[in-house]
Amino acid sequence: LRFGESFYRVERIDDVDGRRIWFLRKLEDSVPDFCELGLNPVVTNWLIQQRHGLVLFAGAQASGKTTTASSYVCKKLSTDGGHGVTFEFPAELPMAGPQGDFGYCIQTELANEIELAPKIERAHRYSSPDVIFIGEIRTKYAALEALRIALGSNRQLVVATIHGQDVPTALDRLVSGARELDGDNVCQNLADALLAILHLTLEPNNSGSPCLSTSQYLLLPFNEESKGLRAKLRDGKFNTLADDIRQLKARIANKKELGI
Repeated sequence: LRFGESFYRVERIDDVDGRRIWFLRKLEDSVPDFCELGLNPVVTNWLIQQRHGLVLFAGAQASGKTTTASSYVCKKLSTDGGHGVTFEFPAELPMAGPQGDFGYCIQTELANEIELAPKIERAHRYSSPDVIFIGEIRTKYAALEALRIALGSNRQLVVATIHGQDVPTALDRLVSGARELDGDNVCQNLADALLAILHLTLEPNNSGSPCLSTSQYLLLPFNEESKGLRAKLRDGKFNTLADDIRQLKARIANKKELGI
């Protein structure tokens, strides 16, 4: 709903007494700059340099997933140029239109995730997007499509959000959904497609305002350095990733660089 210059996400509930209740959540007027969200600058810069693979932003409800993912998509398009297409349920931030000097975002809404596969196929017909953004992976259809299209090109970045209390549970949720449609191929596809997963939370700062925090993350460049991690993904051993997450975070904190 647009009211004046503001946009709201609206949900209606009819209770047992026949009363109709409306919930409105005010949306952001613009997409914030990805470099100003407060994420670790080493991680931020590394993500901006990437050109293909699956990037997941995970977290609980209202943890900043959509804002961060949308910001990342806009930053990639404004930095590298090209065009991106979003598939959202519904669209939440104003991403449509020019991004930087040479980038452009086509923002679309879907009624349900069953429409996702044919809509993505249609998007590839009118030229292969440089970035595809799936607003949220909620069902097996979106889980399967996220993995499928991330494997389809070495020049296309696929960005999506997913619920999860930590990195392992988010990956398990993705795999469990896709497995219903694609069987045992799913973990192999995840191991081949995943570029990064960041688990986000909103924590109060000194003034009490919510501040974005990345409590856990995995970054998997497509080289030999990630061979061990990809083997764990291939075997579905998500519960063994805790040490890898800690080691990566400590390496970046100590050296102030990614080193991979």
